[in-house]
Amino acid sequence: MSTQESRHYEVVCLVHPDQSEHIDSLIEHQKNLIVEGGGVVHRLENWGRRHLAYSINNVHKAHYLLLNIECDIAVLESLEKWFKFNDAVLRKLVVLKKSAVTSNSAMYDAIKREEKGEKNKARIDSNKVTEVSYNDLDFLGKYIMENGRIIPARISGAKASVQRKIAHAVKLARYISLLPYCDRHK
Repeated sequence: MSTQESRHYEVVCLVHPDQSEHIDSLIEHQKNLIVEGGGVVHRLENWGRRHLAYSINNVHKAHYLLLNIECDIAVLESLEKWFKFNDAVLRKLVVLKKSAVTSNSAMYDAIKREEKGEKNKARIDSNKVTEVSYNDLDFLGKYIMENGRIIPARISGAKASVQRKIAHAVKLARYISLLPYCDRHK
């Protein structure tokens, strides 16, 4: 695989909770699709079964999987086709990345801290932030009002570029049901 054709993607997959016992076979199938097509799996995180911020198809829990992959467009299309025709997949999100990501995600770190019984770690000033992730719910929660609206920059004090990143990350988190759209979704 030449480096010009391959790109880095972050894939989040929500699996129906009834299929949680088959999650290992689903992971293996996804990895096989990627590797057989000449791609590489850089990171695989199993976030486990989590409550959804709002129900999707009358389902209130889902099993979350995160994959960081490097592949060409043909492999990505075959993976998306598999997602489309697999009844176990409730929703998927594919995000293009600039480079390979191998470190733990903010959500994975939060889950591990929660398992250990630790408190959330303090965050830095929003104007010093360069990267905003849709799975960093502790950080994004500071920029959402009680009614679900995103706090405007004039109130939060964030620079315009950071505010755009925050708004984009909140929208992605809402799409995969990590954050509610409005206060009625609680």
